[in-house]
Amino acid sequence: MPDGSVISSPAPQLIAAPAQPGHGQGGWWSRCLAALGTLFPAPPAPPAPPRTWPARLAAATSTIAAIAAAAGLLLLRQAGVPAWRTLWGEDSYVFLPQALAHPGASLLRPYAGYLQLVPRLIADGVALLPLSDAALALAVTGALIAAGCAVFAGHASAGHIRSRWLRAGLAAGVVLLPSAVIEVANSGVDVPWYLVFAAFWALLWRPRTMAGRLLAAGLCFAAASAQLLVILLAPLVLARVLVLRRWPEHAATAGWLAGITLQLAFYTPVPELARQGPLPAALRFYGQHVLLAAVAGRQLAGLLQDASGPGATLLATVAVAAGAAWMVTRGGPRLALFAITCLGLGLALSVISAVVRGWVTAPVPASAVWFPGSRYAVVPILLIYSAAFVSADALLARREAGPRRWLALITLLLVLAVPWAADFRGANLRSSYPPWPQTVSRLAGHCGHRPGAAIWVAPIRARVSCARLE
Repeated sequence: MPDGSVISSPAPQLIAAPAQPGHGQGGWWSRCLAALGTLFPAPPAPPAPPRTWPARLAAATSTIAAIAAAAGLLLLRQAGVPAWRTLWGEDSYVFLPQALAHPGASLLRPYAGYLQLVPRLIADGVALLPLSDAALALAVTGALIAAGCAVFAGHASAGHIRSRWLRAGLAAGVVLLPSAVIEVANSGVDVPWYLVFAAFWALLWRPRTMAGRLLAAGLCFAAASAQLLVILLAPLVLARVLVLRRWPEHAATAGWLAGITLQLAFYTPVPELARQGPLPAALRFYGQHVLLAAVAGRQLAGLLQDASGPGATLLATVAVAAGAAWMVTRGGPRLALFAITCLGLGLALSVISAVVRGWVTAPVPASAVWFPGSRYAVVPILLIYSAAFVSADALLARREAGPRRWLALITLLLVLAVPWAADFRGANLRSSYPPWPQTVSRLAGHCGHRPGAAIWVAPIRARVSCARLE
């Protein structure tokens, strides 16, 4: 795993917040800081003997293999025309054509009002390859970054989840997320949603090594410079600043701040994109596409919605609320604050997005292969998964719970595994797109022997030199 530490770890250690001037050790401010400190558990103790280079090489190899396997699974999830033979969304008609026309110069050009630096960097790299390889390069790069974020979340959550198997389950949830196949999987344009989730865990993580700190800083910068909504992590950043007093602990903080500063410097409001939606419709979006999808997955959610309408969403809301209530009332301060953080942040991410982009709240049939704004549900669902695995780990540690803890754990795993398996592979809008290599080959035939000519390439909405099509 990253940072050179083993995946298993001892029980989370709570941070004792330092006393503040003017407040007693037992004062309210110290108690607040101690409570906030539970969000940032001390890192696991390093192994007693120094790790040898063969051991480090084996750990690096296993991490690379895990990322490659996870990326392969993501690429297989799209039915119909494979993901690596199709272009998706703004990759095709914004980022790739602008990278072809103005390599490097378009990196800091806002789109939809804000910077999307990482998708543009990916497109600039893909523009250096033969045009026929663009779909393959974009899909594989997107899958590898998503897989890397999954493996990182499994590693960085060690302070909150002691069980290596439960951490592997959290990483699997990123790869097998049922709604990911609708829109966000295997593209460059939707990579930021995986980075936002990775940034959440990077801000909770306290790596011991410089390499780990640089990784956390890089992830936070990448997320903030690619998606403006990362500004909603500001309360978590503030809590980190208040609790952790040593400068080396704030590499992730600095990465987030640098990314947000760059983002705000280039922010350009686009009034025509901000068709504000009503709050009730935004809350309905959260209930249907976040809570119900988190509990039931994609296909089962559609069946339940067809059978009972709003009742399905109500049942899912009750299930998530019951789990959160257990964490708040029975789980202790750490679990209570973690549940509030995950659910509060997820609610803000989806509802604010649905209000600002009001068009995403339009009703859609339960059987639809795509619905507007599905990307706004990705991080909130992954945050619910995070809370579920953290609570499962805490329950597993309670020996006094006896057989009930195993029953609860098995129930949780079944609830998650059934929709993950049922929704592993599915169709989306890309499933019926013309294969990109065939499109390029056909257009190259129209060029004939005129390499200096240019031809209109409809899928990317740009004129391209015939020389690029060879």
